[in-house]
Amino acid sequence: MRAGVTAVTELILGGAVAAGLLLYLLWALLRPEDL
Repeated sequence: MRAGVTAVTELILGGAVAAGLLLYLLWALLRPEDL
C-alpha cells in the first residue's frame, strides 16, 4: 500500500472517531441521565 493512501485512510479514520466522540458528548450534554 502506498504511503499516500495510508495517510488518507488514517485521516478519514481519525475524523470519524473525532466526529463520533463529538456527537456522543453533545448527546450526553443535551440528554443527561437522571442519577
